[in-house]
Amino acid sequence: MPKDTQKMCFRHTPGAPDFEKMVKLKNPKFCTRARRKKPAHETKGHFHIENFHFKGATVVWEERDTVHNSNNVYYKLKAPVPANCAVLSCDDESIFWAYVENSARQSARPFKSGLDCGMTYFAKRCYDCKTGRVRTQHSIPKELVPKSKDDKPISGDLVARWNQIRAEYRFQKVEAPVNEEEERIIKQAVEGPWCVYPCD
Repeated sequence: MPKDTQKMCFRHTPGAPDFEKMVKLKNPKFCTRARRKKPAHETKGHFHIENFHFKGATVVWEERDTVHNSNNVYYKLKAPVPANCAVLSCDDESIFWAYVENSARQSARPFKSGLDCGMTYFAKRCYDCKTGRVRTQHSIPKELVPKSKDDKPISGDLVARWNQIRAEYRFQKVEAPVNEEEERIIKQAVEGPWCVYPCD
């Protein structure tokens, strides 16, 4: 995706996210809010686990993320850490969609009250391709680790990824048909599984 598309404000709707409408009309704008100012803590990157957890870790997968212009490196840690989310099926009626209040994130995420994400040996670091600086580092469930170059992992931020695909179409000024990647995202939205986050 061209770099300028990352700066675009995603199409959005007012009020709370409406997951059912998003799925029915196949449009991520119904789970997307207006653009927000980035809080100070986000300008320094997301560091959900401390650096010492990566000491002695083994690299299990690396990939280039052209959407964010980053290199994503997946690690197996020496010791388990709390996972930042859980992979659940979409038939859990206690899951609800909401926006993260103290964040510039436009896209809604699925949450569950009292969710225990368990422990994981896996973590992910995103390195800026230009500077080499670590942008984000966080623990992930094992299900989010790619197994091969042809593997299509579960999207950790389904609505954001869907929005990025739509933004690329608009940037190119092309009324593109639904492509393979967008079809995969829509299928995940309808059938799951989802990356669900704790809200407590």
